[in-house]
Amino acid sequence: MSHSDDEINEVEDLVESTPIDDLEPADDCNSTTADDCNSTTAAASEEWLEPNLRGEYDEDSMSIQLVPECVRCGSDTNITARFVGKGKSAQLCTLCSILFDKSREQHATKFLGDLTAVIGVGSLLDGIKAMYPAFNRTDPDLNDTPRRVSRMFAELCEGYAIDPDRLLATKFNVKGKQAGLITIGPIDFVSTCMHHLASISGRAYVGYVPSQRIEDLADAADKTEESYRVTGLSKIPRVVHAYSRRLILQEGMTHEIIECIERMLKPLGSVVLVKAKHDCMCKRGVASASAWTVTTEVRGVLYENQRGTKDEFMSVVDQCEIGR
Repeated sequence: MSHSDDEINEVEDLVESTPIDDLEPADDCNSTTADDCNSTTAAASEEWLEPNLRGEYDEDSMSIQLVPECVRCGSDTNITARFVGKGKSAQLCTLCSILFDKSREQHATKFLGDLTAVIGVGSLLDGIKAMYPAFNRTDPDLNDTPRRVSRMFAELCEGYAIDPDRLLATKFNVKGKQAGLITIGPIDFVSTCMHHLASISGRAYVGYVPSQRIEDLADAADKTEESYRVTGLSKIPRVVHAYSRRLILQEGMTHEIIECIERMLKPLGSVVLVKAKHDCMCKRGVASASAWTVTTEVRGVLYENQRGTKDEFMSVVDQCEIGR
């Protein structure tokens, strides 16, 4: 397993911002509290994982020498023995060792967040019992409800762990003098209302007109080549997913999506249309089960409807919505 550029960049940033002595973790143990932790006992009972070895021909001795490798990436450089928890040790290279420390820290943070959410859902159930005494708070089917709800919201809010700008960092140049409108949709999504924590479900349509680029060519007859820059088709749905898997207001989500496209793609024009049903309006309050909320933001040549681009976008949306 090789190291990606992202992994290497993350480690370099971590090393630059942290003294190298602080990167060495303390011995781990199986204790659940700090008072129970006994690093001496943990170190004495640690169990070595099977070393990862590969054969390498040594010209001096004219024989095959066994070289230790990192159990994660296979590197044979700067191998160190590391205690990785639950009584296990392994051989890791320096880079994988730092990545392991970071992963363990992230895991601990996530565990603490999950525990806090579980306690919160339990308190919510206690509140329902206080409001409605007939509610059976001790029903066995409720035993795992706080844990289930915590994990559900961890999934529904996973967009907070995604950087939408990085999704659009990869771009492609397409030869041509003039780019037309590119429309992606319908993009189905589910989200959660920021005000009521109720479900939102709907679909989004995203359109943009790529900007033109003129590139100097050393060997070309006219010395220049015209092209326009686009992103991968799957990247736009991923951006919608990143922003929708959060606690949202639909108006705010629409704005954030188009801002990301404008910031990263710098198109001549862009448009985002979001159509959704909100359970906070469909199943409570006015209980208008058939009501849709539609939000739109338009920029650049689409706002000005140059070459009929806005009309073209709305025509595509209308065709996709027929029969839905």
